[in-house]
Amino acid sequence: MKTSGADGFEKSSTYFHHLDCYSLCKHNSKDEYYLSLIWNNAHSQYFVNGIEATKEQVAQYQTPSEAKKTLDNSGIVVNVKK
Repeated sequence: MKTSGADGFEKSSTYFHHLDCYSLCKHNSKDEYYLSLIWNNAHSQYFVNGIEATKEQVAQYQTPSEAKKTLDNSGIVVNVKK
């Protein structure tokens, strides 16, 4: 029987882990917290502590790379395998 090769898969470590609230992440070696967002449509609403927030307000709680994605208004997503 042919296997997919997933049997020996070992998950690599990341620099953060999700807390009890999935959207909140903590850096594994620093005392820093991040906000993880998942969006899948053209209209997003942002909230901080239950209060509607702007993209800029939300971005201040994200890692620099995620904040850059959040603040990108180009609307173009390019996935390229390098």
